[in-house]
This record gives sequence, C-alpha cells and structure tokens, in this order.
Amino acid sequence: MPAMAASARKQTVESFSVSPFAPAMENPASARPDPVAAKKEATNKDSDEGYVSEEPLLGTKRKRGPPSVVEENLFTWLKNAKLTTIPGSKSKLATMEIRQGWPCANQEKICFVREVYAAIVQSFLANLNKNLLVIGQAGIGKSFAGGYFVSECLKAGYSVVYAVRESIYVFDSELETATHFNYSTENYLRIVREMPEAILIHDCTVRPPTSKTSRTIVVSCPDDHSLFREWDTQTKAYEVELDVWSDNEIHDWAMFLGLDQAKVAARRAEFGAIPRYLVSDHAANWRRQWPGCC
Repeated sequence: MPAMAASARKQTVESFSVSPFAPAMENPASARPDPVAAKKEATNKDSDEGYVSEEPLLGTKRKRGPPSVVEENLFTWLKNAKLTTIPGSKSKLATMEIRQGWPCANQEKICFVREVYAAIVQSFLANLNKNLLVIGQAGIGKSFAGGYFVSECLKAGYSVVYAVRESIYVFDSELETATHFNYSTENYLRIVREMPEAILIHDCTVRPPTSKTSRTIVVSCPDDHSLFREWDTQTKAYEVELDVWSDNEIHDWAMFLGLDQAKVAARRAEFGAIPRYLVSDHAANWRRQWPGCC
C-alpha cells in the first residue's frame, strides 16, 4: 500500500462505519457533474453496491462510495484465535473459535482445522513471491482452510484482502481494523491495486486478478478450475490438492459434534469422507440429485 498517514487512513475507515444493511448513499447531482460519473451512478442505482468514486477506496477521504462497515473486533478475534485440540482425539484435528463467527461459513463460530492446513500456509508464507492454488472437493473444508489462512497471515503481521462469497474484507495490520465491502469487480481491483503488499485470499467463484503475481492464495473446487486456468498460467501458481479426511479425523469431528457414529459411517460409505454430506441431510439429498456437481 502506498505510504500514507495512519490518521488519514483511520479517518477514511471510520467515516464509513455504517450498517451493512444500509442503502447506497445518495449523491447530490452537483457533487460530480460529468457524464462519466452520471453514467456510473445511474448504472449502480439498480444494484446494492452503490456508486464507486474516482478517489481511492483507502488512503484519502472519499466523498462517496459503496456501503461498508468496520467489523468491530473481527481483526482482533481472527488474529488472536487459538487452536484447541479436541479432547480424546485420535487425530490432530483441532478447533478454532471466534465469537463473531467466521465470514467464510455463514458466521458459524467453530472452524475445524486439519493438520495439513498449517503445513500449507507455513510453506506459502515462507515463499511469498509465488501464488498458490488450493484445490479440494466440495464440502471437504476448503473455506474453513481459507479462514484459517487469514488468521495465520494476520498472526504473521501481514495485511490481508479476503474475497469470500459476496464480500471483500480488508484486514489492515497497521491500523488493526477489519472493513467489509460489498463485492464488485471495481471495488476488488481497486483494493488489490492499492494494497500491493497485502496477502490476497480468494474464495469465490469469480476470476482472481491476474495482475497480482505473488502473495495470493486461491481456493477452488476441481470443477471450478476452468475459472482459474488463466490466472494459474499467467501467475505461475503452484497447486496443492486437499485429500479427503482420514478415518481418525472423521471420528474426532463426529465425536466433537455429538453425531451418531453409525449414521456417519453409513453416509461415509455413500459419499466418502467429506464432512458436508455426513452432517447435513439437505446437502446429502442435493448430492444424490446432482452427483456430478462440485
């Protein structure tokens, strides 16, 4: 990120601490009476993303912009989140909890952390001049892995841009703030361009920016790999594929959640060692109907 006064940046973030459910801000017609701005404003009135100003998203006080919200305590909770070993576990499966809920998992508070996640992120942090593509079957825990990667990068002192679902989270390690933006391509590219030293973690089904040739982790299903082929080739990313869970990991996970081990075993025989289909009747029925989908 270009050098700037922390106080000015803090003023920018705090000036947009509004409800995430607030509508896009109205702009007086005289604020920027040129045809380009008028066209952008008219185009975005039909969306929830609001008008994106010509000023940078971060670093100067914006006269207008998309709805955003400072996520109170989210930076601190993610940075300070600690691994807890599951009592009586047969594997090294652990949990990590944040009270506000994980952005990657519909605000669920518990993240299950497999031993392999730590090895992946530590290898990535040791070689930040390369990008990483993490591939795994749907329901295997890729999004939890992405959330865990965010936590570990913050612990290592890096700022993080986290694109997940329909949101962009900016974790600023200097200000120790977490700011949430509604997703739009323009917002995304602007933030990435203005934070070149930040680590980007991309967990959504849109193409990541090919302009960022280092410090990026992309999380993907095998069936979505076509979305990332161009990015993968252009940025010379290396790939890591997540294996299905081991017998001991499934046992410990089911024990922690208090699931019926016999039912879990029956589901596993049908779907394999993929937690989503072992715990959710809805997901299991969906998988039976659409067996080939990621």
